[in-house]
Amino acid sequence: ALPSEAIKTVPTIAETGERLFAKRNWFILEAILVEYVKGRRWFRGKGRDPWAAEILERGRRLILAEFPAVRVRRDYDTSLPDITGDREQLIQAVLNIARNAAQSITQAPPSGGGAKEGEIVFRTRAVRQVTLAKKRHRLALELQVIDNGPGIPEEIRDRIFYPLVSGRAGGTGLGLALAQSFVQHHHGSIEAESVPGRTCFTLRLPLAKENNHE
Repeated sequence: ALPSEAIKTVPTIAETGERLFAKRNWFILEAILVEYVKGRRWFRGKGRDPWAAEILERGRRLILAEFPAVRVRRDYDTSLPDITGDREQLIQAVLNIARNAAQSITQAPPSGGGAKEGEIVFRTRAVRQVTLAKKRHRLALELQVIDNGPGIPEEIRDRIFYPLVSGRAGGTGLGLALAQSFVQHHHGSIEAESVPGRTCFTLRLPLAKENNHE
């Protein structure tokens, strides 16, 4: 194990990515991201609270701490069963999407529906008869991150999950690429729809106990 003083000097994956991005070391950056995704440990959510609420609440707290002017509203289906997966990867996927939304909101006035403030909604539902990673599931989790910001620029909407594509000045374009990698690593899917005033990212993931949710 590394001594405590050495641990403090170890860069995070985000810090390493930013440095490699600045130096245009694309191949090294891609290799690091692939190994990071492969090397994570898996878990099965436990406890009285549904796993989705636990993960989303972690993301919600982090977003509120970083962007106190943005409202984050909950719309959870609390009857959902657990999922098998990596807690930190799933939190990071949600956080990357929500952080992009919060940054867009704070850089431009919220619009749509007469909104008075920037808002992000975390929404979970069960969906039936879904094909994920070429496998049919009777039941899956649908997790949506919805915001009322200015929307994704039209010229990059078809490429938002590509590495190094960003709609923000100074953006690295790594957040959504990582989110997609994490979701696909869990045999799930991720897609986005965006118009000015409403952007919705939809994640679908297999549930651990499909037969227990009728």
